[in-house]
Amino acid sequence: MKDRFTGLYSREYLFDQLEQDLLDVLRVGQSLAIILIDIDSFKRTNDYFGLPAGDGVIVSVAEIILQHLEPPCWAARVGGEEFVAVLPATSRQSALEVAEKIRLAVAAKPFTFKYDHQEKAKEMPTTSLGVCKSARS
Repeated sequence: MKDRFTGLYSREYLFDQLEQDLLDVLRVGQSLAIILIDIDSFKRTNDYFGLPAGDGVIVSVAEIILQHLEPPCWAARVGGEEFVAVLPATSRQSALEVAEKIRLAVAAKPFTFKYDHQEKAKEMPTTSLGVCKSARS
């Protein structure tokens, strides 16, 4: 099940697959790391530049997340501007490194929007990320 808007997995898939991944952690001792990702001040982007601009930011951030994940890692859109990346068999340190690469890539990407139907405005969104890892391995 994919989120049609971003191409990431859906919220429903996240909960179903994450349950399976967590069972794997318990059954075979495989480690699992999770990165929670939120676009900062997203409401301001939508309010100031309009919904199409906000949509563009969401899609671009989703693309950046995917660029920094390698199988068997995967990501889902939880809702709005919130995402989760699941990193099976990944150490806490490696997950922190992936999270930092995502954060830096988003911060380095300028988004240009039409503003007031004539001017172009540039926005540099940022993200807040959190990393957690299973107690196993």
